[in-house]
Amino acid sequence: MSELLQPLVGNLLGLEVLKDVKIGAGVNVEAGKIYVFVGGYLKVPAAANAATGKSPVMACESVDNTSGADGDKSVTVQRGFRLFMANDGTNPITQANVGVSPGYLSSATTVSSNSADGPPIGQGGAPAVVSFNKPIPFSVNGRPVEVEIK
Repeated sequence: MSELLQPLVGNLLGLEVLKDVKIGAGVNVEAGKIYVFVGGYLKVPAAANAATGKSPVMACESVDNTSGADGDKSVTVQRGFRLFMANDGTNPITQANVGVSPGYLSSATTVSSNSADGPPIGQGGAPAVVSFNKPIPFSVNGRPVEVEIK
């Protein structure tokens, strides 16, 4: 089930909240981190699911399913917003990726320029990298990358 909120300042993409999203086996979901759907269950983005990870979302709450099977526990997630993520140290995003790259999730907190590092942030290969190395009022390690989670 999803709940669509009206676009507001800070919510220019139209925030969508998904409730009761099933978590994959062995996954510990932490609030504020990004996860992807693999076979209908939430998994941590990584190189192992670069080709199968779809539809990135941010967890709204923490739920531990490390000792459970696929779907034993569920969580509320959201998409339809922009956020700053840490830049991957091995295959970093650069200014050349802004507006043309989907960006790739090398972890739940890191974005990469290499498609082998993890699933794409952008839907259907659409550009998701909004800005690179933009000054921000809080600390993100490295050169922060602003991305759209749609």
